[in-house]
Amino acid sequence: MFIVTPRFASFVNPERAKNFVLRLQSSLQYLGEKAILEQQLYLFHLDLDERRYYFTRYWGEESEGETSMEGGEFLSRSDNMRGSADLGADVQDRYLKPAVLPERLEVERIRVIPGGEVAAGRVTFPFTPNGMMFSFEMVFSVQDGSRYLITGNSFSNRIRVFSAHQDEEWRLLD
Repeated sequence: MFIVTPRFASFVNPERAKNFVLRLQSSLQYLGEKAILEQQLYLFHLDLDERRYYFTRYWGEESEGETSMEGGEFLSRSDNMRGSADLGADVQDRYLKPAVLPERLEVERIRVIPGGEVAAGRVTFPFTPNGMMFSFEMVFSVQDGSRYLITGNSFSNRIRVFSAHQDEEWRLLD
């Protein structure tokens, strides 16, 4: 029973995906504010293949050409994840913990503005002392038909979450 109950609870609980997306939005907003207040460059990494995200502090040196700035995109193209040491050091902050995407939550698409869509590998978003470097959209879908959109606006430095069910219009989540 101890083995079956946690899996069953995660399958039945539809709020788990929503809570995950809201927690991610809060973490990204906090990361942006931290970068501005501390006058440091921080990076948010989302690994689509491994279904996880984490945060690092950028030390100013690229390693082995893995990270590049091309066409307005700041993307890491490494398929073999060696951890976060390749771009800096893990952020030691109780509000910025690495996380794995819940089983029922899928990344539908990620769009970097300016730039394009990212479908695989790892995408990295820089948060600079001047605010977010790029605007972005991340769309997540859940098996029950729910969808979530996280938007980051580099002009206003706001990160917002919207939700929709299947083909409905997006509505702002509080």
